[in-house]
Amino acid sequence: MNQIRTLLLVLLSLLLLTGCGAEPVPAGEADGAPLAPEGEMADEQEKAYTPRPGNLLETASPETSALVVYCFDGQRVTTRTLYETEQEQAVLERLNALAAEPCEQETLKDWSLPCYGLWISDKEGRDLNAAWSNGIWLDREGQAWYVEADFAGLWEELEELALEGESGILSFPNAGYLADYNSSFLVPADSEEYGIMSPMELGAEMYVKQISDGIATLVIHNYSGHEIGYSEHFSLQKEVGGQWYILPVEMAGYGFNDVAYLLEDGASVEVTADLNIYGDLEDGSYRIVKDDLVAPFSKASATFEGYTLR
Repeated sequence: MNQIRTLLLVLLSLLLLTGCGAEPVPAGEADGAPLAPEGEMADEQEKAYTPRPGNLLETASPETSALVVYCFDGQRVTTRTLYETEQEQAVLERLNALAAEPCEQETLKDWSLPCYGLWISDKEGRDLNAAWSNGIWLDREGQAWYVEADFAGLWEELEELALEGESGILSFPNAGYLADYNSSFLVPADSEEYGIMSPMELGAEMYVKQISDGIATLVIHNYSGHEIGYSEHFSLQKEVGGQWYILPVEMAGYGFNDVAYLLEDGASVEVTADLNIYGDLEDGSYRIVKDDLVAPFSKASATFEGYTLR
């Protein structure tokens, strides 16, 4: 009996010694999955924070639309237009490959000149606008992105490939958003082209009856002694520091029906103007200009106050 007990004690001692000599299992390998070397772990962490291609123009349709690139130097807007589908696709591939990270629209305060813009139709036939300056990309919805790009280099490349032309400041892509941050996109309304005739000269007048949900109801009254014509087109101007400026439209792709209407002498008519195309209006003095007629109004907080020219 003593011999058996002695033998069991010897075996138990040998088992304990064997366990003490085993190599320790590193943390994380208990389930059979070996740890990745430190270098691989660092690479994976770096990949997690690497900006991905933005594909900001992935809905563009070069097969059905030209690609227009704009350059605004503060004085004039120059355009270079590509019509060859393959050339357009090559430019779009480079632009879509750029890394993009969303940022606050307040970064548009850093917008500087020269700056660049893009226009092309998307696959649904809508305008696809974009603008770029100083590492900031502004898309057609007004979203700002950090995008490092060499638009100056692209502009030089297009010199030999594209058809060159000119455009107005109001037509620069996303000018409506940019006008809130850079006064270069405001056009003074003091030239003959944008002048306003007095009611006495026209024999007619227009005033704001009401504004509801951004839709202005206007009344046009004709006392000229003959028929007058009017259209659906209108523009919006704002007074800044005693000077009137023409505001660019914010809504991409907005247009007016090219229709002419007649108003008999002594008659009045109500028409509407959708001010929502100019985005959220800040408080201040405005005027709607339509066929040489003008209807001023003021905005304070969320209310509008219209007044006549009489």
